[in-house]
Amino acid sequence: MSIKVQMEREVRRKNIKKALRSVVEWLLLLGIVIGISLYLLFPKTYKEPDQTYWKQQKGFSVLAYNGVTRREKEGLITREQLETHLKALKEAGYTSIGIQEIIDYYEKGKPLPEQAVCILFEDGRKDTVVFAQPLLEKYNFKAVMMTYASQFLSKDRLFLKEKDLKRLDKNSYWEIGSSGYRFAYINVKESEQTYNHYLMDYLRDGYGLAVETTQEMTERLSWDYDQLNAVYTEILGYQPRAYQIMHSNSLYAGMNEAVEKVNDQKIKEYFSIHFNREGTSYNTKQASPYDLNYCIVDEKWSAEELLLQLQEDKKVTYQE
Repeated sequence: MSIKVQMEREVRRKNIKKALRSVVEWLLLLGIVIGISLYLLFPKTYKEPDQTYWKQQKGFSVLAYNGVTRREKEGLITREQLETHLKALKEAGYTSIGIQEIIDYYEKGKPLPEQAVCILFEDGRKDTVVFAQPLLEKYNFKAVMMTYASQFLSKDRLFLKEKDLKRLDKNSYWEIGSSGYRFAYINVKESEQTYNHYLMDYLRDGYGLAVETTQEMTERLSWDYDQLNAVYTEILGYQPRAYQIMHSNSLYAGMNEAVEKVNDQKIKEYFSIHFNREGTSYNTKQASPYDLNYCIVDEKWSAEELLLQLQEDKKVTYQE
C-alpha cells in the first residue's frame, strides 16, 4: 500500500472521528437545551404534605447552612455532603416547614409534623440555589433563603440579584427571608481584633465613647430597616416575614438598652418571626417567635452527627 493511500485513509479516519465528535457534542447541547426548556415549561413543584396528619405541638428544629458549593471550601457544605444530610433527614421522618407554618404555630396554635425542621440557607448566594435546588426536589424539602437587601443592587455576581429573587419567589421549593439591609461592621479595632455589626451599637471612637446621640443612632438604625423594606417591596411587592439578625446572640443578651429598643421595635414592625439565637436548633411552644433558636450546621458533620445534634438539642433549649 502506497504512502499516498495510507495518508488518504488516515485523513478519512480523522474526518469521521471529527464528524462523530461534532454529532455527539451537538446531541449533548440539544439535550441540555431540551432539558432546560422542559424545566422552564414544566418545572417541578414542591409536594405539600397533608397537614391533616399534623398533631405535634412540642416544637420544631431550625438548621442553617452558610452556603453550598461544588468543591470543599471552609464554611460551605459540598452538594454531596448536603445530599447525605437531606437523605438522612428524610429517612429519619423529618418534614420541612416554612415561614408561614412557624407563624401559624405561634399565632394560631396550629400543630406541626411529628419531626418538623426549618432549613435556612444564609447569605443569598447564587451557587447555593444551583446546587441545593436538585436536592430539594429529590427529597421534597423546601428551604428559606436568607438575603441582604443591598446585595440585589450590588455588582457582585456571587449573590442573587433582582431577577434572581423574582424567579426564586416563584419557585415552590424556596421561601425568602432577610438578614437585613447590609452586612457591615462598625467600631473596628484591628489591633485588638474587635468589631461590631452595624446595628449592634452606637458609633464609637477609639476610646469606646459614643460619637453619635441617641437620636442619631435611632435614625441610623431605623434607616437600615426602612431601606430593606423599600427594596424588598419594590422587587417582590411584599416584605419577607422572617428575619435573622447579624450578629446572633446579641439582641436580648446584654446589648446597650437604647440600641436594643430600636432593633426590637423595627423588627416587630416589619417581621413576624426572628431567628435570633445561634446554638441549639430546637424551639418550643414557650419560645418567643422573635427570639428563635437555630443551629449552624458544620460543613464537616456526617449525617449521623447531624441527627444526633438534633436529638440532643431537643433535650435542652434556651427557652425552658
